Amino acid sequence: MAEAMCKLFKAWRDKGIIMKLFEQRERSKDWQLGIQMEYTPRDMPQHNHLAELVFVAIGNKGRVMLVQANVPLKYHFHLYREAFKMATDLDGLVMETMNGKRATWYQHMFGSNPWWTKHLKLFGEAGMVKTSTGTSVKLANRGVQCMMVGYAENHDGDVYWMWNPLTEHVPVTWDIIWLKQMMFQK
Repeated sequence: MAEAMCKLFKAWRDKGIIMKLFEQRERSKDWQLGIQMEYTPRDMPQHNHLAELVFVAIGNKGRVMLVQANVPLKYHFHLYREAFKMATDLDGLVMETMNGKRATWYQHMFGSNPWWTKHLKLFGEAGMVKTSTGTSVKLANRGVQCMMVGYAENHDGDVYWMWNPLTEHVPVTWDIIWLKQMMFQK
């Protein structure tokens, strides 16, 4: 793990991104990244209160996303991870001014916004996901109504996590016909 992280940190350093981890390995003759480490006391949340506040804020955003999408309470336990993950992803789109430059957190950190920002959809939006194959019966259903719960990582921008209420699984797919309505109506 240390080797992989050092490679990542070196790539970040080359891009001008600063990080503070793995002091011993990064100072070895193999890497020599020149990172200045900072330590906080163990079990002392008051020394890390800003990070703790972010966790609370993102948790609240995830809960609001579930409520706004009209998700019945019985499904909250199945979908809270996806809601909190999407809230975390969307939190990186907050605009912030740093060193006189106004941009999103993603732009400050990585130089550009994620690929999926050109294909934004609402959490809870309904879409028909293709389920048929080349060997499906002609008159069989060719899709199932699913709910958008997030953006797939390491895929193109129009690939989504779609929750299937029949199987309670979250497949990754791009083959969606959007219904332009929420999965659960008030």
